Amino acid sequence: MKQFITIFSLLLIVFMSCQLEPEQMERETVNETVEPSTKCINIDHVVGGVWIAPKLSIKLAGKEFKTELLCNTGDSRVGAFSVQVSYNPQIVQPNLLIGDKGVDTDVFVLPYGGYAVNILSISETEEILFISGFHAFGVEPSGEAFLFDLNWIGQSTGITKITPNVLDLYSIMYDIVGTPTGYPGAACIIDLGL
Repeated sequence: MKQFITIFSLLLIVFMSCQLEPEQMERETVNETVEPSTKCINIDHVVGGVWIAPKLSIKLAGKEFKTELLCNTGDSRVGAFSVQVSYNPQIVQPNLLIGDKGVDTDVFVLPYGGYAVNILSISETEEILFISGFHAFGVEPSGEAFLFDLNWIGQSTGITKITPNVLDLYSIMYDIVGTPTGYPGAACIIDLGL
């Protein structure tokens, strides 16, 4: 069974790598760790778009790793937002020892900002992180503005998507930023190793 899972993982990697640029991938194996830039360059992200980077993570069960929540703010300074991030808790779970329920940032912090995180369990195979934050002066405008680190721990062998859904995205003037859109989630493969 372990060989089947490893072969399946390798086939999925080959398939996904045909669709991704090398800088969009992050891979961890038993003997080596290669972590290129986690920024996901994609001109298709509309202003108001929110996505997870890297697009593909291959990790070992029991290991900690992180993804980033990024946003195309256009010319706006994001002042307030609410985002949901869904995942399969049987495959990955937030690392509760880092930040607030696995969510960490140096952007939305006191004295000019703040954020809150809640976890909602939908079923055995779906949980949602609810993340809301504000900043009085806003996040610097960017096509790839960093919002948060999402810190995870691989739970068991399998594949899950970590998918954002934008509820609210406002500028410091309380205008809606672009077209708030959550892009399809990043694939996360948890492997037992070779």
